[in-house]
Amino acid sequence: MYRQFDLTVVCSAASLAPPMRLTAVRAAAWLVVVLALSLGTAEAAGVAVGREATVKSLAGLNVRSEPSQDAPILTVADGGDFVNVLEASGDWFKVDYDGTVGWVSGAYLGPARDRGTLSTRGSRRGDAIVTDDGVLLRVPYRTQLDGSAYASANCGPASVGMALAAFGEYLPTTDIRRAANRLQGTTGWYDTGTSLEVLAAIAASNGLVVRGLHAGGGYDRWSFDDVRQALRSGHLVIPQVHLATLPGQEHSNRAVDHFIVIVGYEAGRFIYHDPAFTGSAGHSLEIDEARLALAWKRSDFPFAAFSVGPGAGMEPLIAPPPAPPRAEPTAEPALALPAPDRRAASAALRTMLESEAAISIAEAPPEPPLAEPVAPSTAAPAPTDVVVMIEPAATPEVAAPTLAPTPRFATMRAWPLVVAFAIGLALLASRRTPSVRGEVG
Repeated sequence: MYRQFDLTVVCSAASLAPPMRLTAVRAAAWLVVVLALSLGTAEAAGVAVGREATVKSLAGLNVRSEPSQDAPILTVADGGDFVNVLEASGDWFKVDYDGTVGWVSGAYLGPARDRGTLSTRGSRRGDAIVTDDGVLLRVPYRTQLDGSAYASANCGPASVGMALAAFGEYLPTTDIRRAANRLQGTTGWYDTGTSLEVLAAIAASNGLVVRGLHAGGGYDRWSFDDVRQALRSGHLVIPQVHLATLPGQEHSNRAVDHFIVIVGYEAGRFIYHDPAFTGSAGHSLEIDEARLALAWKRSDFPFAAFSVGPGAGMEPLIAPPPAPPRAEPTAEPALALPAPDRRAASAALRTMLESEAAISIAEAPPEPPLAEPVAPSTAAPAPTDVVVMIEPAATPEVAAPTLAPTPRFATMRAWPLVVAFAIGLALLASRRTPSVRGEVG
């Protein structure tokens, strides 16, 4: 619920005694009223009757039955949504919101924006709000004051239960507390709280993604930019803060730390769920950055926190940005080959085959020439059996290496020369005549 505050002027009785001072005080009061009205008018600049306006408050804007902060609330206009302005009365505007007609404060209205470019809706149930100035993640509220024995110390289990419910996983606070007691050994210690490590472990064991707890040898120190970035990523932040420094908890025990769930931000203020309220009074509370920094700094572990996001199979609170269109892989440019000429290719293939055939014939060993018949003669017969004497079987052939076939072909080409040389020697031997001269002594 969005809270508004009245500007009042307090004057003491002594200050009103002299007439001149009374006149001055009245003048100052009127000046303050005029300034307040002018500021309200300036904040509502751009809002016109008969046109749409945008709700600037992320936490929503109360639509009341009358133009007064005390009038009953008819409904709540969602942050970032549109209303139709029907009438103006000072800094109040009569609007129509989804069929409900009522009055809203003009301080939280802005000019309408282009619906086509407005990105205010997430993917989960259509109720996460994302604007240029902030984020609001819709998280079901849960109070720790549920009447259980551990109610006074159940801020941690209630916070984890809210985070789980936001991502579609419902787990009763009593079950979370029971798991924490097992991890801490605190069963029956009704006033004992829980630690950051235990809460983070329970969240992780139930499927959430936990980040930002440890850095180096201790707790990580969060900055407000870290919180904003986590929220914009659709992650909730659970910090450990000082209870009595929070709005509405000023009368609490100042020695107690506390867990809350930060669900959104807008400009310099943050929106959070505080489980230490009864009913739904702790839902979507607001705190400025300076006060949150003070509450965070006063805790036992200053600026310690962890964030939780959706695990496998869980729906995100904010739709991821659409992926850029995937470029098709560029194919390697094909070589520009001329169109095939079937006739030329056939002729080239035929020429190649003929040349290979010619080479094979040329390399083949020639057949040994047949011995011509010798005419009968009175001379001693020629030793024609020399061919038989020089048979391949008589001379052992050395096998050529299989990897070098060329020497074998060279040897086969040399056979005709060897045969011819042998025949020539045989013919010369047959024509020699025995010598009649004696030996020379």
